[in-house]
Amino acid sequence: MKDINDMSIQTLKGHKDWVRSVAFSPDGKTIASGSCDNIIKIWTKKSDAWELIQDLTGHKDCIYSVAFSPDGKIIVSGSWDKTIKIWRNPLWLSESIFTDLHSLNPVQQKKIKEMCKPSAPKKKPFNDMKIFFAN
Repeated sequence: MKDINDMSIQTLKGHKDWVRSVAFSPDGKTIASGSCDNIIKIWTKKSDAWELIQDLTGHKDCIYSVAFSPDGKIIVSGSWDKTIKIWRNPLWLSESIFTDLHSLNPVQQKKIKEMCKPSAPKKKPFNDMKIFFAN
């Protein structure tokens, strides 16, 4: 039986702590990864490989959720620092910071909650990402 690690197409390295959340853009050309190193990394497909193009900094604690908007122009991130940040492309600049969801109207609350669903905690650190082809 073949080891599943041998079937990955590429391992993306760069985070210094657990990778808690990974999201593909709707067009499949960009990946956002959030980690407990408090950084969101933006990866893009160049030729046949994924390359790191930008670090998004600003969270003060572990990032547990990243998600793209349906049009791929916005990334929303949720952190243990009790903030939600909205990053707008180009340049992925942080546009808004919410620290209290109750200050938002119900429609805004629903949109933010849908885009920032936390992932289950890992039992051991996972600092790399592997990309696989599905057969």
